[in-house]
Amino acid sequence: MGTLEKADCRATENNPLCGDRISVEMKLHRNRIKEIAFHVRGCILAKASAAHLAFLAAGLDLEALGQLRNIFGRALKSKDKTFPFPENHDIFNPVRSRKSRHSCVLLPYDAAIQALRSM
Repeated sequence: MGTLEKADCRATENNPLCGDRISVEMKLHRNRIKEIAFHVRGCILAKASAAHLAFLAAGLDLEALGQLRNIFGRALKSKDKTFPFPENHDIFNPVRSRKSRHSCVLLPYDAAIQALRSM
């Protein structure tokens, strides 16, 4: 959590349903995430997801991050409880039954994708 000095890209995303707001800054190396920092004004789920993504993000490019976000989103929305979460994301399984909270855990991914697209 925090900010990065001399970030290569940044973005802010809002969740109009609950008021969460996430700002992300990244340093890149060859279009891949080298460092990432978040500033989160939101619920504990948004904060947990941002911290989780910060732990996993190093080395991801726009395509890989987009694929991870899509699989994560599909797992959250799946009515089939056996639909697998991406590796290391099963900690968010309890959120699966809380449809109104899906956008909270996906918001850090959306902010990071927006930042990478701004390059």
